[in-house]
Amino acid sequence: MLPTSLWLWDQLPLLQYVEFPWRLLGTAAVCIAFVGAGVASRAIPLLNYQRAGFSIALALLIFPNLAHLAPPEYHQVNPLAWTPDQIASRGVGVTTRREYEPRWLQAPLPVPGGRETVRVLSGKATIHLVRRDPGRFSFLAIGQQESRVEIPVAFFPGWQARVGDTEVPPEVSAENGLIQLSLPAGENEVVLSFRRTPARLAGEVISLLSLGLLIVGWAHVHRTSQSRTLAAPQQAIHEESGWRDDGYFRTSEESEARSIVSAITALGVTVELKYIFRK
Repeated sequence: MLPTSLWLWDQLPLLQYVEFPWRLLGTAAVCIAFVGAGVASRAIPLLNYQRAGFSIALALLIFPNLAHLAPPEYHQVNPLAWTPDQIASRGVGVTTRREYEPRWLQAPLPVPGGRETVRVLSGKATIHLVRRDPGRFSFLAIGQQESRVEIPVAFFPGWQARVGDTEVPPEVSAENGLIQLSLPAGENEVVLSFRRTPARLAGEVISLLSLGLLIVGWAHVHRTSQSRTLAAPQQAIHEESGWRDDGYFRTSEESEARSIVSAITALGVTVELKYIFRK
């Protein structure tokens, strides 16, 4: 996470439990199954014998596959094999096809405890690490002659380099995809910072405009709903098969189905949150 969003993560600890949203997919799948069944039962009316045959067909599809819900086997996990050094050396990533890594990166990135230093590729210089953050990397280089260094930061559009008071374009290593810089002789303060690119800025502007349109649309719908409520009779007209309110008609069966779906959804979310907090 970037320093600009660190305060928000600290103030809302619940975000840490939903940082990986696929943890809620299990609950969502169960709720969607109930909702889909309710919609299908209303959209495709079946006779009693047809319902029985349909239920048997679903059972034949579901029950033979229940064995897949349990893992086939368990493995003993050695904590020493999952240190940052071991993870980096084996190239373990958060995705299957490493689609979140820059396309220039050819080798695992150095990690804390490993080779997290600036390498001097040519020339002679002494490196003093000053600061490293997700969006900033700075160090002090004291060289007796012109030197070329490699920084343990993967090249990606948006990284900008400053040597002293001079902006220099960062170069990408063809060997491993890390950032390289040429430094003049003497004492040089080098600062790498991650900035917005035009494409990223355009995406943020589009997101803000979309949010603004969503708020305006919600306000318009809310205002229209209030006007319709004031114009409609204050008391709903109850009928034998259902009720009418605000110009909408719902049968008692639909109301009961919606209540059941809402209850199942709330129960599923509660169970999932309890599971997450236990972890």
